[in-house]
Amino acid sequence: MIAEADPDRLLVPPSAVRWACPRGWTAAADGAVGPRLLAGQSALVEGLAASARAAGTARPRHVEVTAPARVEVLAAVVDCLRAGVAEGVPVRWITRATEEELRGRGERPGALAAADGGVAVVDALDLLEAPERWRAVREAMAFATVRRMASKPDEDNGSAPVPETDAARATLVVVGPDAAVRKLREGDDRAAQLMRMRLEWVSDLPRTFEGGQLIVGSLRGFSAEAGIEGVTPGAYAFLVEELSGSARRDRLSTDLRGAEDALLEADAARAGAAALDRRAVRAGVATVRARRAIRSENHRRRAALGQLLLETSGTNTGVVNGLMVYGQARQSYAMPGRITASIAVGREGLINVERESKYSGRSFDKGVFQLAGLLRSLFAQSSPLGLAATLTFEQSYGRVDGDSATLAEAIAVLSSAAQLPCRQDVAVSGSINTRGDVQPVGSSSLKVEGWYRTCLDRGLTGTQGVVLPRANLPDLQVSEEVAAAITEGRFQLWAVDSVDDAVEIVLGRPAGKRPGKPYLAGSVYGRAGRTMRRMSERLYPPRKTAAKKADAKKAAAKKPEAKTQVTDAVKGPKPKKK
Repeated sequence: MIAEADPDRLLVPPSAVRWACPRGWTAAADGAVGPRLLAGQSALVEGLAASARAAGTARPRHVEVTAPARVEVLAAVVDCLRAGVAEGVPVRWITRATEEELRGRGERPGALAAADGGVAVVDALDLLEAPERWRAVREAMAFATVRRMASKPDEDNGSAPVPETDAARATLVVVGPDAAVRKLREGDDRAAQLMRMRLEWVSDLPRTFEGGQLIVGSLRGFSAEAGIEGVTPGAYAFLVEELSGSARRDRLSTDLRGAEDALLEADAARAGAAALDRRAVRAGVATVRARRAIRSENHRRRAALGQLLLETSGTNTGVVNGLMVYGQARQSYAMPGRITASIAVGREGLINVERESKYSGRSFDKGVFQLAGLLRSLFAQSSPLGLAATLTFEQSYGRVDGDSATLAEAIAVLSSAAQLPCRQDVAVSGSINTRGDVQPVGSSSLKVEGWYRTCLDRGLTGTQGVVLPRANLPDLQVSEEVAAAITEGRFQLWAVDSVDDAVEIVLGRPAGKRPGKPYLAGSVYGRAGRTMRRMSERLYPPRKTAAKKADAKKAAAKKPEAKTQVTDAVKGPKPKKK
């Protein structure tokens, strides 16, 4: 008799799903000094100061800065250099300049020559857009000079004067996304030698008192610039909590655009209120998110109309609810999708429908290969695996990438093999390796929110929830609404370390592993292994009975012949007949 599964031991406590910012962190924070966007970017500021000190010398220190592709970031770097970091050094911001504007033409020098003795800030995306711009900047970096473009030929004698060379002993600061800066370096062998200093934009800060002070100081600086008055410490604390959710839960994001938009919305809707408290700012955050949620609402409307096949209650064999992320950056959202598996006798192994139809990315394919390795380690230790299992994402007609659905795929295959139904009130997210360990995935908080909203639309039953990797618990920072539902027991989260834990929750039975012994009869692996063995025997049958009988006859025929020879040797030869 098999023991009952106990998924409650894997439940995530409510205290692990959301962090509350102490109001004491926000009470004493002052407005940011200098460029607000550079709050917490101490290493970046120090590097800019060091490069500025070398401007105008024989060996200027050119810099590459990997930072978000935003005009405000470029402006912040320029303002930082001008606000005392490069004291006494002229700073020039060169943007959208043509090759002629960079080099100059005829008797007119260009922008690079005008930056001689100072610092010039350029956009990496501008340089990638037009290679001739990069050639001009690279020339200034390599030789501290730049050659002007030749003037138009003289109409009288048809000859053009020789282009002049201008001094350009400027420190060049190339700012842009990491991909753009890397592409510049890969396309030019000398670029890595020219830009010898690399500075990186810090996308998040530690979730500490000092980090909170920097974030609140930046938000207070924005409020002062925008003329927003009366923001309470509780309102700033709520915004810091929300910023924690956009990074890891133990980090605070330095991308303040969402918080700034929420302050603007709350100020516009205050209707004469004296102060902007936590409730007003929460409403501002909801307004900002609602404006970005058009695609997700359309997706959920399809599910409500039954156009997206989905179940949030009951059971179904070989069907698991996975969680997919759509969109990019602040426009991203998560929606569930059915992952189905069917098995048959065959030599094909796992048939990845997405890969066969050229809809999958490399990470997705890697996850399926790892799942195939796990199945072989579980069920093909003593005999070949005669399996043809088809895996597919239902109603998915775009590119699928990432390995975060591997755990759901494994459960779907095991459910189909063991003929055990999967819970449809549970969604699954997680990656696995060939040993069955569950690995962390991205956007865990977003995926929890997506399944919660789907279940809320169809009615919460109190049994619904999400299975996710235990390693993702430090990332969880769900909304206050979801945290309240978990606290009240209307929604569940389970944290798992292995496939064994996950199948216990979704299939309702223990996995059945026993060290050094066969799988327990009636367990998930026991039932699935019996099915796999039967299919393998059909495809790779044992030696035929007829062959065994023939071998036995040969062995029996040899034994009497040996006895006869011994008897003849003792008795002597038989007499000849007359």
